[in-house]
Amino acid sequence: TATSPSPHILQSCVGLGCKLIFERKVRMVLNRISDWLAQDMKCEETVEVEWLPTTVFGTHSCFVILFRRLCLDVRVDADEVRVTQTSENGEFKSVKFESDFELEYFLKKHMSIQLRKR
Repeated sequence: TATSPSPHILQSCVGLGCKLIFERKVRMVLNRISDWLAQDMKCEETVEVEWLPTTVFGTHSCFVILFRRLCLDVRVDADEVRVTQTSENGEFKSVKFESDFELEYFLKKHMSIQLRKR
């Protein structure tokens, strides 16, 4: 039997649900990063996170992370996070993560580098 393609509205709803769940996990990562900096790294500085205004039913969410000289643009889609960084010398990096654990490891690594630059 032939199957018909899924209706566009169904695909959109599933994508939105996935994005909302993944965004929640990303927010929990950001909380854990703040706790890690304060408790484990004994850092008095805080991470600044600025969420960009988007519609509630949008297909993606975007925010910026600032910590010392580290500035990361982050985009959350249905099942992935893309982190974009432009360094002071003009180098451009873009990395895609498919889990919140990968994102957390990446952020801890880059924030540890910033802590060593003091």
